[in-house]
Amino acid sequence: MVEFLLTFAGSLMLGSLLVLINIKAAYHPYHKTIPLIASSLLILGSGLYLSVIASPEGDTALTAMRQATSLAVNGLLATLPAVFALVTLMMLRISARPQ
Repeated sequence: MVEFLLTFAGSLMLGSLLVLINIKAAYHPYHKTIPLIASSLLILGSGLYLSVIASPEGDTALTAMRQATSLAVNGLLATLPAVFALVTLMMLRISARPQ
């Protein structure tokens, strides 16, 4: 259960960090970025809090964040073979369609 909580917290932090990077990279003066930044920081903070609480050794916040984010990346990499198999099946289905 602890590993699931850490993976979930890591995915929250990873997603919010990616949103913050996207906001910085795609800045436009007419966009209202303050609500997006505030919600991303709120999600990042909740993921960090959850990872610190669920961390087994009572590590520092940075160590708990690193551990949770690495578990989230490992979870994403573990699902890639299934995604590749689905994409391959979809491509075969499209290419075998009668014309």
